[in-house]
Amino acid sequence: MANNRTVLQNIDLNLLMALHVLLETVNVTRAAEQLGVSQSAMSHTLRRLRELFGDPLLVRSRGGMVLTPRAEELRGPLLHGLQELDGVVRGNKRFEPRSSSAEFSIAATDFLQLLFVPQLVHLLSREAPDVQIRVWTPEFRFLLPLLEAGDLDFVIGSYTVVEMAERIPGIMCRELGQEPMSCAVRGGHPEVSGRLTLDAFTDLPHIQISLTGKGPGVIDELLAGLGRKRRIAARLSSFLMAPWVVAASDYVLTAPRRSIEIYRCGLDLQLLEPPLELSSIPIVLFWHERNHRDPANRWLREAIVRAYDGAPRAPAERPRTKARPRAKRPPPG
Repeated sequence: MANNRTVLQNIDLNLLMALHVLLETVNVTRAAEQLGVSQSAMSHTLRRLRELFGDPLLVRSRGGMVLTPRAEELRGPLLHGLQELDGVVRGNKRFEPRSSSAEFSIAATDFLQLLFVPQLVHLLSREAPDVQIRVWTPEFRFLLPLLEAGDLDFVIGSYTVVEMAERIPGIMCRELGQEPMSCAVRGGHPEVSGRLTLDAFTDLPHIQISLTGKGPGVIDELLAGLGRKRRIAARLSSFLMAPWVVAASDYVLTAPRRSIEIYRCGLDLQLLEPPLELSSIPIVLFWHERNHRDPANRWLREAIVRAYDGAPRAPAERPRTKARPRAKRPPPG
């Protein structure tokens, strides 16, 4: 313990904060801007950190600066240590939703916004009337980098976002629920009435919802396993547009059930069971570990969970008469 005190007595704690910013930005210029110092001062700080840890920490590569293995090891423990120290200095901070004017930024697809935003706004109006939320859909590939950079507080997503999160340190998540899949065709469809067979499913043109604009998807992989394939006639980035396209065409849409049900009161649509068994889609809430213990962030996380739980639910699926191939599911949160 005495040796530990000796080590700490020789360290300027501002160096540790500078190291945290350098490890997050991996860029001397941006770190200097965040800390409000000159680039030459930041370069001097980096030299001191290299001497302190006996490691270069940041090294140049063809694509810019990269972290050394030692620097990667330091990221998590350093962040947790600074959070604990901040808590010691600040004391037990509480969040009072009714008197707070905090602002939060949330990213989600249009379908997920339809599911939870009305309930979340209703909840906030009763419990936190001055809290402001910004809900938007940035370009897909920037979702988690924006969360990592602190430009977003929360991301709500599914399969592809889960896969992205596994490659970015510091991203935390919680599964909100599962959304069952259904098919839809227009009322009065010349080839489908009340039931969608596998032959009709593969013969008819399809709409695919793809945030990245690419394919194939899980359905195509399942069909390939059966020696079948489908024809994608339209790829859309928006769930909101898809039911309207279905109503105006002979196309088939396969999507989360509630993204179709929302429109059935205004559009003549047939809601049908898929002719192959599709696993429900996991809906997952993501945030960054830097905010994990923040009382305001924690309160809004729970508010989002309550809003999702309070959204209108799809009716239970009808029992199936035979087993069919299952779609792949991502690993749990």
